[in-house]
Amino acid sequence: IRSYVFNRMMLVAGVPTVVLGLLYARARFQDDLATAQATSLEVAVDALRGVEDELDGRSAALARAAKQIQAAMEDPEGLDAAMDDVALGLPDFYAVAVTNASDRVLAARPSVNLDGLELAGASLEGRDYLQEARSTGVSVFGGFLLGRLGFRDPTAPGVVLAEPLFDARGGYVGALVGGLDTRSFHGDLAGAAPVGYHVTLMDSDRRVLDSSDPSLAPGTPLDQELRRSDGQVPTTPILGDGTRPLTFTYYPPPDGSLRSDLALDLVHATYRPVAWAGWGILVSLPTGPLYATFLPSVTWTLGLIGLAFG
Repeated sequence: IRSYVFNRMMLVAGVPTVVLGLLYARARFQDDLATAQATSLEVAVDALRGVEDELDGRSAALARAAKQIQAAMEDPEGLDAAMDDVALGLPDFYAVAVTNASDRVLAARPSVNLDGLELAGASLEGRDYLQEARSTGVSVFGGFLLGRLGFRDPTAPGVVLAEPLFDARGGYVGALVGGLDTRSFHGDLAGAAPVGYHVTLMDSDRRVLDSSDPSLAPGTPLDQELRRSDGQVPTTPILGDGTRPLTFTYYPPPDGSLRSDLALDLVHATYRPVAWAGWGILVSLPTGPLYATFLPSVTWTLGLIGLAFG
């Protein structure tokens, strides 16, 4: 009889407690989620500021060097001397080259590639960044590439900045291009990310330039990584054209794990465009850390259920 009475009392008292516990757990999760989303936005803004400062400084340095090269283009000997000065003044660039209006290299530093071949005279015809520099007449921030001219390890990721050159009448006469290792942005990305968050820098084609997420190698197409709960890539890319700030959720590609099979690997994300470069920054937070704060409340509630109905 005592056992029966105790169980009934636990049932009567436990049901409301369980309901309150579940409501509390849900409210706690929502609060933690709101805090995490606010933190994601702060991280995105900090990373954006760092990347923009880096790009602004390097673009300004390349623009100053372009004026020096522009003045020396009429004299081959003067151009070589100017390129020596320019290379010394641009330590952040692993290579610099000047092209003519036909997209052929007039001079480069280093002047030879890893195979010892002279780069002067090499054709850069068809490069998107040169076509854009010619058509727009402004500084161009290129997309992800792997070196084709053999300046360095062909697997090393890079991006090209191009500064158009003009004659006295304003006609296009070539460009000064500089190669940057995309890993040089890693400090800005990793430094902005608290534990559990990942920050990714992408180009205008939404390919990874660098990321604090070790699973996202440079060159990874992000549109293939941002998926629906069924593991499929959306017909319309989640990031759209990449020009607008966004807050959204996505699922990574299926990996065969239980979490992935049960669609428990939801990722909360914040996106901010690096507008004047055509690039973007993605801050992602896997739901796992949020579940870590949610599970104790659920475990406590399940314990009450066991007492109430045990």
